Amino acid sequence: MNRGLMAALLVGAACLAVPATGQSGDDTNRIIDEGYNRSQVMQTAQEMTDGIGPRLTNSPAMRRAEAWAIGKFEGWGLSNVRRDGFEFGRGWEILSVSARMVAPRPLALTAIPIAWTPSTNGPAPAGARDVCRKARCLSEGRRRAGDGPAILSRRQARPWRGL
Repeated sequence: MNRGLMAALLVGAACLAVPATGQSGDDTNRIIDEGYNRSQVMQTAQEMTDGIGPRLTNSPAMRRAEAWAIGKFEGWGLSNVRRDGFEFGRGWEILSVSARMVAPRPLALTAIPIAWTPSTNGPAPAGARDVCRKARCLSEGRRRAGDGPAILSRRQARPWRGL
């Protein structure tokens, strides 16, 4: 490519890089000032993660998150804030879960149910099956609660490599 053509392309590119009309340095500076001096990003993120926490679709936790968001938006001066509903199905929430091994020795187990698993009416004794493959564990865990063996999942130990 010759030098004349290259110079013409550079001048043309420089002309295109000029800000569009309607933008002023004042507006940009106000946005930057707002972000640096009055940002609520970290406070809002902390409220969402630590205060509200995780939420499944159509769960009571989701309703609490919706109410929190509506309150925030209205507090920031937004108007016409509303919930837009959609069809989903039943909600689900973990109220409590416990599991313990009774034989060959008593041992409390850490347990978490798969989402939308129905509850049991009291204790549900079951045998146990050790499943190391995640996909198989998840597919077998979607049975009705209390139906068949409890599925135990574990990470395979990594060999210690020393220091």
